[in-house]
Amino acid sequence: MDKVKSIDDYWKKPFENFEKDILRNKCKCKPEAPPAKVPSACEILDKILKGKDGKSKIDGCNPKNYKGWNCSPGQFEEGHSGACMPPRRQSLCIHYLENDIDETKTKDDLREAFIQSAGVETFLLWTKYKENKKEEKKDVRSTSPEDELQKQLKDGTIPEEFKRRMFYTFGDYRDLCVGTDISSKVNTSTGVGKVEKNIDAVLQKINRTTSEQRKNWWKTIENDVWKGMLCALSYDSNGKMFKNDVHTKLTNTHTYSTVTFSDNKTTLEEFAKRPQFLRWMTEWADQFCREHKVEKGK
Repeated sequence: MDKVKSIDDYWKKPFENFEKDILRNKCKCKPEAPPAKVPSACEILDKILKGKDGKSKIDGCNPKNYKGWNCSPGQFEEGHSGACMPPRRQSLCIHYLENDIDETKTKDDLREAFIQSAGVETFLLWTKYKENKKEEKKDVRSTSPEDELQKQLKDGTIPEEFKRRMFYTFGDYRDLCVGTDISSKVNTSTGVGKVEKNIDAVLQKINRTTSEQRKNWWKTIENDVWKGMLCALSYDSNGKMFKNDVHTKLTNTHTYSTVTFSDNKTTLEEFAKRPQFLRWMTEWADQFCREHKVEKGK
């Protein structure tokens, strides 16, 4: 007590007023370790896409080689007769969600798997898109279709036709997350059945079990998933390098909150919330009109 009375600032700095260092060190509390840094979308994808050209398999995701639409009833959950799955969705990159996620993983791991999936899918889609345009325009010209498309990206412009595919793809990943995907999931040992089981396991650990809770969790990662898709477009598949100038332009002109569908009114968030069945119908109409235009131009 004498010490307390004789030292004016004892209660202000009690740990600095012990006469013995051993007591001072024991009483001092160690500061909490800072939380682990969550990697950005581009940091996550750089480990995967650097040096790739989009023409060969990336981890478990194959280059795009589209087949026809699948309207088989066995491909869908009950209550969705008449649905047709687009070729794009049939080959959707789900490798990371299927094989890298299980009940031992965290919400950050799940976030990363969604970013990886959407980014790799976009990268492969873009390669296929450029190949298709090259086939459509076989006429001799000073600038190749691929160079023209890359120039558009460098200017911050995503071709409207391809941006629509990005919207469809983003919506399909959202469906997988929030539980509104209509494809059959009877087999839980592989494919989307296993993906659903893996996502459920992680979200149950953080008490995100209801439809509304899952939608709220998706909102915490949706911006990063879109950023990942833009990062994937920032790679020059010829030079196999990330282009900072392209990325800056794309992110400045296509922010998640403002990027819109072709009518300049429907935002990405609004479009992704539309029922999957209806989005696929819109996609079918897009493809029909596009192919009709190509045939008519021959």
